[in-house]
Amino acid sequence: MPCPDNGAMTVADTSPTPSRPGAPLVLRLVKRFGVGAARPDALRLAGVARATGLLVVLGLALALLAPTAVALDTLYLDESADRYPLGAAFEILQDAGHAIDIEELVRGEAGAGFAASGQAVPNFGFTQSTVWFRARLRNDSGTRRWLLHTSYPLIDDITVYLVGPEGLRATYYAGEVLPAKQGEGVAPRYTVELDLGGEDAITLYVKTRTANAHMVPLTLWKPMAFIDYTNGVRFLLGIYFGVAVAMLIYNLMLYLSVRDTAYLYYVGFMFCFAVLMLSVNGLATEYLWPGSLWWSDRVIPLSIAFAVMTGIQFTRRLLETRANLKTGDTLLRSLLLLGLLFVPLSLVLGMGPAVSIAAGLGLSAALALFGCAWASWRAGVTVAPLYLLAWGAFLLGCIAYALLAFGVLPANFLTEYAIQIGSAMEVLLLSFVLAYRIKLLKEENERVQREATETLETRVIDRTEELNRALEQLSAANEQLALLSEEDKLTGAKNRHYFDAHFDEAWRNAERGGNAMSLLLIDIDHFKLINDRHGHLVGDQVLREVAAAVRAALARSTDVLVRFGGEEFIVMLPHAELEGALEVAQRVKAQIEQVSMHSTDELLTVRVSIGIASTRPAPGEEPVRLIEQADAALYRAKQTGRNRIVIFEQASVVCEDEATQLVSHA
Repeated sequence: MPCPDNGAMTVADTSPTPSRPGAPLVLRLVKRFGVGAARPDALRLAGVARATGLLVVLGLALALLAPTAVALDTLYLDESADRYPLGAAFEILQDAGHAIDIEELVRGEAGAGFAASGQAVPNFGFTQSTVWFRARLRNDSGTRRWLLHTSYPLIDDITVYLVGPEGLRATYYAGEVLPAKQGEGVAPRYTVELDLGGEDAITLYVKTRTANAHMVPLTLWKPMAFIDYTNGVRFLLGIYFGVAVAMLIYNLMLYLSVRDTAYLYYVGFMFCFAVLMLSVNGLATEYLWPGSLWWSDRVIPLSIAFAVMTGIQFTRRLLETRANLKTGDTLLRSLLLLGLLFVPLSLVLGMGPAVSIAAGLGLSAALALFGCAWASWRAGVTVAPLYLLAWGAFLLGCIAYALLAFGVLPANFLTEYAIQIGSAMEVLLLSFVLAYRIKLLKEENERVQREATETLETRVIDRTEELNRALEQLSAANEQLALLSEEDKLTGAKNRHYFDAHFDEAWRNAERGGNAMSLLLIDIDHFKLINDRHGHLVGDQVLREVAAAVRAALARSTDVLVRFGGEEFIVMLPHAELEGALEVAQRVKAQIEQVSMHSTDELLTVRVSIGIASTRPAPGEEPVRLIEQADAALYRAKQTGRNRIVIFEQASVVCEDEATQLVSHA
């Protein structure tokens, strides 16, 4: 224990003085050895020497017994919280030479360089160093199993060590370089399950390496709370990507209709940006290319480069910078050339330099596009204000995320999801820009019509023909969109909106002509189990395969396949008697039985239950009655074992085991 600091001492009296608690330690030791004013000087010096030697020995002993490192503060886990962000609780050590291993840390040989984190989310920018994190935990929560999760999916390699009083207790691995793990929960690459049981406090060590921006937002979660969190994140991401896909398809249809390259460039930009977001969120590595680490590293800088190039071309076309902004157009073309040169370069550069250059290119392009939009607004370009508002939200998100990647901004919800927030706002606002563009065309048409009475006849005719062509293109686009609104995007079958609009018409035609009308109601057996066991992507593929099989079984052009809802399909058979409907149902069932799919290592077979209803519409009879009859027959088919065909109010039933079923009219 260090001695108290009593300050400098001045001796005013050399006579022997009784020892007191406040006296300097050296003086007391001198007097202890009999050195006083009444003794000869030689004896006095000898006593001082002996006292000094004793002090040196005592100091060395205390130095050897003193601890070599400052004890860690302990983070207590209890029932008061479901999650514990660990950033501020960590001590951090950067290992530039990758020379430290866990054995050295456990033995206490390499822990002197640890320093307090000071950050809620540690962010080291682009660094090639291995980073060690250390925290001391005590689990008083009653929950033995905890999940350690990082919400930043671009960490290549994460190794987690638990060290107890007895030494190294367990080692866990996570990160982008791990092989895909099917069926192990949400984002298994970035989550490890820790056993924090026991009464003793334990030390948590985390070692991370990555070629990307080195940001490590680590959180300890209780399992149920983590499931709720990941479900919420996936729900929001699903909405985000759903809106992106819808807008991509919408603008692609507009391009195919009006042949304006601005829409095509915007479609290209949205596609590249969607790929970038899937990669940044870890979904692409998890689901699209789980076995290709090389491509996972290259797709981020490549998607940034192509997004920059298509975004520049879209802006040049929309704002007509070649005509309205000469200097700005030259700047944009220069950035376009840099993007083209960077594409092959990104395939040979290391991940860190490639991402750094791509981020710099994206940041430069963001500032240039924003400046061109501002200058176009000042120059009086009509669509520039709305474009500036829409693009500005997106560019601010890109700038915020780039500054986060370089470690300038702290990591939080707004900065981590800045691009998603900005791009979502941009998609919505640009839809107004495109609608406003169409409005301008309409206003131009009205203006020309007013000028028709004031200008020469030849000019009126030429201008009117040009506008008529534009209106014809818009009309064709509207017709195409109307057709798309009646089709189920997943299966290609007609949707419920189409059925509601056309079934009554088909019923009335059958009633007027005295013809028969039949319906097949088809339900995929155990579809919920398929979704639960194999995932919704496999479930979507099953729906597509079933729809294709049903279409292959329909022989007449008048027979219509409709996705009725969920896993149910309905087939309208105008002018079809019961016997004909039964033949169609048998063909449908046979076609579907040939469908087989592989999900992981399991062969997945698909079976359906079919209800048949047939009638000859009578005056005053409501068409919904036929739907209810088909639904009752389908219910009986599922109730009696599934995988069969049941006919409403008929004495015979065809199914796999040739059983006979009857649905009562009552």
